[in-house]
Amino acid sequence: MRLCVLAAITQCCGCALLLRRPGGAVVVAPGVSFRLLAPTEIGEPVSMFQEIRATYGGEQYIFFAQTEVTANQVSMAGLTPFGSRAFLLTRSNNRTSFEAAPFFDAPLQPDFLLACYQLAHWPRAAVEAGLRGRGVHFDETAGATRSRRITRRGRELIGIEYGDGDGEILQSIVFNHEAWGFTLVFLTKELVRL
Repeated sequence: MRLCVLAAITQCCGCALLLRRPGGAVVVAPGVSFRLLAPTEIGEPVSMFQEIRATYGGEQYIFFAQTEVTANQVSMAGLTPFGSRAFLLTRSNNRTSFEAAPFFDAPLQPDFLLACYQLAHWPRAAVEAGLRGRGVHFDETAGATRSRRITRRGRELIGIEYGDGDGEILQSIVFNHEAWGFTLVFLTKELVRL
């Protein structure tokens, strides 16, 4: 089993992940950029432990993440299924830092990973304000089946579905990137309001 799911995600997106827009926005889909959001825009500080399953090219990869969002920073520690720290991503003062373990050689674009995470986890108003692009539309439905859709000129690029957990899973989020052909499933196992 390959060590890192993130390598597969970055491979599927090719050079598009390297593109940045003026003002620090990250290209998250063809013709769509996203301004990375401040930690305070999540609303209240939280700590989450999640299993993250990524599917790309017919293969599934699993890793774990311990993410903390405080008033001043976002930090995400990526862990292997064996509990070893593969990377540490930190964002504060509009800067992203990334430290990787010697065994971790995935061509990861930290800002892209953080953008996907924020699109799925930050509140609607903040996400909507961060999206840019001609013909880009953001929609969120509430109720029993909450979902988010990012479309451009009528074509769905990113779909996000929210579900209740069962047993040890508190919540599930399915992030389906139609444009670049990968899926991330966030299974929240622990959530603490700080």
